[in-house]
Amino acid sequence: PLAAALHAELIPVTGGPDRGVRTAMFYVINHTLMPSALCEILFIDNATDEAKLKDENFRQSVGDAVAAGILRYYGLR
Repeated sequence: PLAAALHAELIPVTGGPDRGVRTAMFYVINHTLMPSALCEILFIDNATDEAKLKDENFRQSVGDAVAAGILRYYGLR
């Protein structure tokens, strides 16, 4: 549910393709005592994505979307 909430907020901000929410047995998300998710925002091996990641306003928008996703997860948005 946390990943779904983050996903819903991040997709409109990134403007990238929607690859959906996936599950995996990553240690960092399966051995915690709290809700956890990994977010791959963009990929630096792509020049267009790299340019977006260098943009301070874009990074701020992504941070705001992550915060909104957390609020959505807890029912505060």
